[in-house]
Amino acid sequence: MEILIEDFWLGLERLHLLTTSGSYRLRLEWQDLVTHYWLSTEYWIFYVEDEAASYRMHADGYVHGDDGRAMYVRQVRFLESDSETF
Repeated sequence: MEILIEDFWLGLERLHLLTTSGSYRLRLEWQDLVTHYWLSTEYWIFYVEDEAASYRMHADGYVHGDDGRAMYVRQVRFLESDSETF
């Protein structure tokens, strides 16, 4: 399995437009640094609000993942330093 070590940036406005144009789920996957097992968690509802709402991210409808616990990311605001600069 090839692991990508690069960052990819879609941009907050594009992420907002994409996630509010339909129904989307959020799946998070990561590898445990000690055991090297891959873990995941999933949310059935995912969207990012617009600039007026500081691109607040919403994730809800937790589906039990491999790690057996929810990652509490239901409402997160992106910091100004995360904003697009173009």
